[in-house]
Amino acid sequence: MTPVRPTKLSRSCTKSLCMQARDGIERLARGLNAGDKLPRERDLARAWGVSRITIRNAYALLVQEGKVMKTHKAYRMAPRLAGTGLFMLDGFTRDAIARGHKPRTEVLGIELIYPEKSIAAALLLKPKERVYRLARKRFLNNVPIAVEYAHVSERLAPRLDTHPLESLYATLKKHYNLVVAWAEESLSICTEPIAEHDMLGLDNTCPLLRLRRVSFSRRNIPIEFVLACYNVHDFEFHLELRR
Repeated sequence: MTPVRPTKLSRSCTKSLCMQARDGIERLARGLNAGDKLPRERDLARAWGVSRITIRNAYALLVQEGKVMKTHKAYRMAPRLAGTGLFMLDGFTRDAIARGHKPRTEVLGIELIYPEKSIAAALLLKPKERVYRLARKRFLNNVPIAVEYAHVSERLAPRLDTHPLESLYATLKKHYNLVVAWAEESLSICTEPIAEHDMLGLDNTCPLLRLRRVSFSRRNIPIEFVLACYNVHDFEFHLELRR
């Protein structure tokens, strides 16, 4: 944790105490890595001679800006993965490495199920066809950033559960000759407490980014249906609009 120097904030400054504290925390954070712990509210309040409410509000500003994330027990530096999409259809691992991050995937489990109607429709399944439901947790620089549920038709990928699943795209290509060529993706914000908050180690007041994606082959065959929850502080999107 970054040491805090006893420095009183100025009450005669044109900036509010909250903004001074926000700037002070940002200075303390320089040189820290994603996931590194930041000073506690009470330590900063004592060192800077202000109330904990002032420090809490300063941290809240940094959380809103996506520079800090609030977990159950601490404030930590938020990782950033900038891009035009979450995976650029190149797979999580390859895309993250290309952007200078250290990715890791934890397989939480795989099961063969009868899917919900919306998933069956998206994958163009026949009645009573089943899908493999693969649950994984994604990490960047050892910080959990996402929980992902991928659904793949049993007809397209029989015995999928017998193959390595950390990189689903690699497995689909190697064992089933299935290559994702394009995808449709939709995003929404989730503000209510859900199980994924605990799985990501986040306070249940933190908003989550919900992703829904259907991936297709070059012949426009739906290969994969994904539902995922992301820490909203972990991503920065760049879109180019043309007229």
